[in-house]
Amino acid sequence: MDKRLFRLLAVLLALALCFSVGCSDDDSLTPEQKEWLLKGNAVDGPIEGAKITITDSRGNEWTASSLTDAAGAYRITLPEDIKGPLRIRLYDGGCDNSTNPCTLFEGEYYALVSQFRGEAASGHPTPLTTLIYFVALARAGGDPLAVTNTDVNAATSIVESLFGLGLEFESIATPPTVQTNQKIDQDILDEMTAHRTAIDFLLYVVENAAAGTDADIDEVLLTFALDIMDGTVDGAADGLDQDLLSALNFDDSYMGMLSEFGQRFVSRLNALDDPAALEAALQAAAAKLANEDADGAIGEGMGAAAVANLGAEADTSGAKARLATSSPVAVQLAVLGTYDPDPNADISEAYAEIVAYDPATQQVYVTNAGEMPDRKDDYVKVDIIDVSDPTAPAYVDSIDVSGMGAGVNSCAVKNGVVAIAIESDPKQNPGVVAFYQTDGTYINHVTVGALPDMVTFTPDGAKVLVANEGEPNGDYTTDPEGSVSIIDISGGAASASVSTAGFAGFNGDKEALIASGVRIFGPNAAVAQDLEPEYIAVNADSTTAYVTLQENNAIAEIDLATATVTGIFPLGYKDHSLEGNGLDASNKDDAINIATWPVLGMYMPDSIAAYNLGGEIFLVTANEGDAREYDAFEEEESIEDLDLDETAFPNASTLQEKENLGKLSVTNTMGDADNDGDYDELYSFGARSFSVWKVGASGLELVFDSGDKMEQVVAAMFPEAFNTTDDEIKFDNRSDNKGPEPEALAIGEIDGRVYAFVGLERMGGIMTFDITIPENPVYCHYINNRNMTWDEDDETTGPALDMAPEGLIFIPASDSPNGKPMLACANEMSGTTTLYSVDSASRKAEFAVFTDPHYYDSSLGTEGAAFEAYLLQDRKLIAESEAIMDSTVRMIRAENPDFVLVCGDLTKDGALASHQEFAEGIAKIEAAGAQVYVVPGNHDVNNPQAYGYEGDNEVAVDNISAEDFATIYADFGYSEAIARDPNSLSYVVQPNDWLRIIGMDSCKYSAEDNAEHAETSGAFSAETLAWIKAQTGEAMDAGFTVIGFQHHNLVEHYTGQSVDAIGADYVIDDYENVAETLADAGMHVVFTGHYHANDITKFATEASFVYDVETGSTVTSPCPWRTVSLDGSEQTMEIATHLIEWIDYDLDGEYFQDYAAEYLEDGLEVVATVLLQSLFGVDAATAQALAPDVAAAYAAHYAGDETPTAEVLAKINAYLADENTATLGQMMGTLWTDLNPSDGAVFIDLVTGESVDLSK
Repeated sequence: MDKRLFRLLAVLLALALCFSVGCSDDDSLTPEQKEWLLKGNAVDGPIEGAKITITDSRGNEWTASSLTDAAGAYRITLPEDIKGPLRIRLYDGGCDNSTNPCTLFEGEYYALVSQFRGEAASGHPTPLTTLIYFVALARAGGDPLAVTNTDVNAATSIVESLFGLGLEFESIATPPTVQTNQKIDQDILDEMTAHRTAIDFLLYVVENAAAGTDADIDEVLLTFALDIMDGTVDGAADGLDQDLLSALNFDDSYMGMLSEFGQRFVSRLNALDDPAALEAALQAAAAKLANEDADGAIGEGMGAAAVANLGAEADTSGAKARLATSSPVAVQLAVLGTYDPDPNADISEAYAEIVAYDPATQQVYVTNAGEMPDRKDDYVKVDIIDVSDPTAPAYVDSIDVSGMGAGVNSCAVKNGVVAIAIESDPKQNPGVVAFYQTDGTYINHVTVGALPDMVTFTPDGAKVLVANEGEPNGDYTTDPEGSVSIIDISGGAASASVSTAGFAGFNGDKEALIASGVRIFGPNAAVAQDLEPEYIAVNADSTTAYVTLQENNAIAEIDLATATVTGIFPLGYKDHSLEGNGLDASNKDDAINIATWPVLGMYMPDSIAAYNLGGEIFLVTANEGDAREYDAFEEEESIEDLDLDETAFPNASTLQEKENLGKLSVTNTMGDADNDGDYDELYSFGARSFSVWKVGASGLELVFDSGDKMEQVVAAMFPEAFNTTDDEIKFDNRSDNKGPEPEALAIGEIDGRVYAFVGLERMGGIMTFDITIPENPVYCHYINNRNMTWDEDDETTGPALDMAPEGLIFIPASDSPNGKPMLACANEMSGTTTLYSVDSASRKAEFAVFTDPHYYDSSLGTEGAAFEAYLLQDRKLIAESEAIMDSTVRMIRAENPDFVLVCGDLTKDGALASHQEFAEGIAKIEAAGAQVYVVPGNHDVNNPQAYGYEGDNEVAVDNISAEDFATIYADFGYSEAIARDPNSLSYVVQPNDWLRIIGMDSCKYSAEDNAEHAETSGAFSAETLAWIKAQTGEAMDAGFTVIGFQHHNLVEHYTGQSVDAIGADYVIDDYENVAETLADAGMHVVFTGHYHANDITKFATEASFVYDVETGSTVTSPCPWRTVSLDGSEQTMEIATHLIEWIDYDLDGEYFQDYAAEYLEDGLEVVATVLLQSLFGVDAATAQALAPDVAAAYAAHYAGDETPTAEVLAKINAYLADENTATLGQMMGTLWTDLNPSDGAVFIDLVTGESVDLSK
C-alpha cells in the first residue's frame, strides 16, 4: 500500500472513533449544528485520483472532495444523526471499483458502546465482540486500543500507534495490506502478530475490568476461545459469529500459532467464577473505552509486552489460573482514632490483646487482663468500646469474667453473641468459654480444654471453635492434651453443647509424624500432649477448620461435622541461605545487616486465616515463631554456645562470632543429623514473614513466602528503630531472636481484591499485602503508629502510642460505622485499641521540573562594557534572568504541583548574592504549597568566575562552598532529606509514602582558588555511586518508586556526545556504567539539565532501562519547563513541555519566544564561529560562512524533537561529501537526529520501558 494512503487511513480510523466516542476540535460542530465536518490532509501530499467514501448503516454514501489539490486535502460533510456502523473505503487513483478489485481498504467500524447508546450493531451483539472486531481490524503490533480522550488529535495518535506509524513506522518492513478477499497476507501476519495483539488485548480487558451488572455470558466469545485452544475454528457449528471470524481472518493454518494464546485466554476466563462476572467486566471495560472517565491516560499502560507479563499461566495440575493484573490497586492504612484505657498507665499495666467487632451495635470487644488504676484492681475482663464515631472511640462498659477463671485470652462476636475464652488457675486445668449478649448480659458458659487460647465463630454462626493449647506446667510434671473444642450453638448459646477434636488417635504415629517433619519433642510427651493448638481458621462453607500448631511447626485439619482431626501437615523450613530469604541475625553488630546465612527457619505460625479462590482453599499464616521455655525444659540456645560440625560448617569460628551468627537463637532439639553430638544444621524460630499455603488432597503446598521483605521495609522506613523490642526503643535488639516478629493477622476483601494485614508484635505496625493472586502477593503499605522517640523515663517524649499489635480484625465497608472498610488493632504493651481506615492508596504525583535558570542578581551590575562583552560571548538570557525566573515561578504556581525539581545551575556563576535571591524566588513556590528540591550545577559551587560588573571591569564577588550550598538551600531538600551522602551534596527525600527522590550531585566543583573557571564536566565518585545504588535498592526493597535528578546528562543525547569535543563535558563521566548501575538498581527515570537541550533519551541494559529526561534551560530558547504526572500504582509517567511566553521585561513589543530564538541564534553563531576555528581548524571566513548552519543544528537540538527539512539534509550531505567539512557534517547530522523517544510530550511505562509520543 502507498504509505501516504496508509497514513491517511490512520487518520480516517481516528475520525471513525470520533463517531463512537465523540471528538472536538476547531472544525467540529456544536451540539446545535446539524452536520459533522471531517477534513484533513494526506500525510505526504496529494494522491492522484485517490478517493474516500463513507457509507452508513442506511446505505447513504458520502464521497470526500478530491485529494489531488496542492495539499492533498479531503473534506466530508456528514449529518449529525449518522448511524454506525460506518463503512470506510479508500480507493487508489485510476481504479474502477465496480470492475477492478483494487480497493486498498474496506472495513466496518461499530460504535464501541452501541448498547449503551441504544444502537444495535448488527451481527455484533455484545461489547466484547465489538471490541474484538475493532481491535482485529487494527491488525497491528502496537499498544491495544484505548480511547480515553475526546480530542481528535489524541484519537489520531492512538490509531497511528496501532498501525505502527510515526517513529516506529520504519521498523515495519511492509505495511499491512488488506486483500480484496479480506484475508491478511501470511507474512505480514507473522510480522505484525495482529492475532496476538487482539487476544492479549482481550486478556487485559477481562482481567482488569471491574464487575458490576448482571448479564448473560457471551457464549460466542467463549466458543471462539475454546476453538482456539482446541486448534480448530468450525464456525456456525458452534454458533461462532461469522462476522467475527471474517474480521479476524483466522483459518486452519493459523491455529497452531494461536493455540498458546487461546490456552491462556480460556484459563483466565475460567478464573471468573460466574458468567455474570465476565459480562459485567466486559461492560465496564467498554464503558471505560467510551470515555466515561475522561481523565484516563492513552494506552492505560497496556501493550503486548505488558499483557504478556500479567500473571501465571494455567496451573499444570488443573487448577484455575488466577485473575491477574500487572498493577494491583494498592491500599493504605490511616489512623482514625485510638482508645486508651489509661493514657497515664505504666505500659505493664494495660494489656489489650484480642479485638472483635459487632456491626449491629457498632462496638468492639477487647480482652484486657491488666491493672486499671483508674477503675478497679487486677481483673479479667473484656472492654466494650463504642466505635460509632471511629475518630473518637469511647468506653462503654466491661464484661467481668474474673469469677470464671484466671485470665481472659480471646473473644469473638457474631449474631449478637459474645464468646470469651478463659483459662483456669492452674492453666493446666480445663478452661471455660462464656457467652454474653452484646450489652454484657450473661447467657451461659461451657467447659473446654486446658488453656483455651483462641475462640472464633464459624462463618455460618452455628458453631464456636476453641483452640485449647494445653501447655505443661513449669517442671513438666503435668502436660495436658492439646485439643479443639467445637461448641454447637445452632439452637442458641443458652443450649450450647461441646464436642472435642483431640489428637489421641495419633499417639501411635509419633515416629512417623516426626519423620514427616512435625516437631514432637516435649519430655516424655505423647503426641496428643505435645501438640499445642494456637489459632484457628475456617473455610467459607464452615465444614473444615485449620489449626496452627505453633511449637510443632505444623497445621492440623479438622472435619467439623465429625469433630475429627483429619490431617497433621508439617510446614517444613525456610532456607535463609537463599537470596531474598536473608535475615539480620545479630544484635551486637551495631548495624542493619540483612544477609543470607546457613540457617533454616521454622515457620511456626501464630495467626492463620483462610480464603477461597476459584474453588481452592488458601491459608495465610503469620510466621512468628515460639520456643518452649520452662523450668524443666528449655530449647533455646545461641549459636555461639553450640558445637558445630566442622564438615557442615568449615567456617564455624567465623559464623559463631557475635557480629555474625553467634547471638542468633536456635533450637537445641534439632540439627544433629548424624547423632554424633555436634550440630550439622541450625534451626531458628519463626520465618520473619507471612506465607500463603494451598490446601491439597495430600497436605499443604507453600505457594508464597514474603522472604526478607518485612525486615527490608522496616530497615528502609525506621532505620533508627530497626528490630526494636516491644516495650522500649532499642535499635537492633530483636535481630538475634525473631526480628520484627509477625504475629497478628487479618484478611479482607475490598473491591474484589483480597488483602492481608500483618501486625509486627515487637517492631510494631501493620503491613498490608495484596494477596488476590496467592502465588504472587504484592506489598502495598506499612504503617506504624508507635512513637519512635518515646522514653518511659522522659515525659517530654510524649505518649508511647501503639506498642505490640496482638490482635487484628478487618471490618468490611458493609459493616463499618462509616461505610468504609476499616481495621481494628489491639496493642498488648500499650493497652491501646486503634481503628484504621483502609483506603485506596493515591499513588499519583504531579510535579514540575525546570533547570539551568542561571539566575543573576542585577544588583551585581548590568551596565557597562564588561557586562556587554560577557553577553556577547554567551548564549543565555542573563540580563533577563530575573524576569524569566518571575514568570517561571508564576507559571509553576498556577499548575499547583506537589513538588518541583530544579536540576542545577541555579545561578549564573555561583555568586552568593545570586544564590540568596534565587532561594527567595523558589520560596514563593513553596509558599503556594509545593516543596522544591534542588541540586547544584557546575556553575553553582566554588566558582572562581563569580563576578559583578562595573563599567569596563569584572569584579570578583563572594562565591559559596558546598557547605554553604546545603545551608542556603536547607529548605529545598537538605533539611527534608532522610539520607545524605557523606561524600557529596547528594540526598534522598520522601515526598509521600510511596515515592523517593534521589538528588544526585554530579559536579566536580573544586576549592582551588587558582582555578580559572568551574569544571564543566561531571562525575560520581565510586563512593557516591555506591551510595546512590544502595539507596535505590533499599527504597525498591521497601516498595517505593524511585526517581532521580542531577545536573549532568546521564547518557548521550546524540550519537557520539561523550567523545564529541563540545558535548563530552555535558554527559557524566563513564556514563554507560553509571546508567547501567542506576537502571539495574531500579531507577528508571532521571531528570537532568546542563546542555540546555529539551531532549529525552532511553538507555537500555540487558536487564533494565533508564530514561534521561533532559530539560532545556529557562534562559535559552525555547525556554522550556516540564510538568510530569507519575502514577505509582500503574507505574507510568506522562511528561509535558511548557514554554515561557511572556516576561515582565522591555522587549520593544516583541513576542518573547521570537526574542529568545533570535538571541540564541545570534549567540550561537558567535560561539560557532569561534569553535569552528579552534576545534576544526577552519579559517575565519569559512567559519563565518558555516556558523549559521551550525547554530541552526544546535538550536534544533535545544528545542527537541528535531526534524530536518529536505534543505537541511541536503546541506548535511554536502558537508559530508567534502573531506574538509565531513567531520562537521557528521556532527550536524547527529544534532539533527532525534534519539527515541519524543522530547516534548511522552508517555512512559516504567514497567516495560515502552513509550508513546503524545505530541501528535
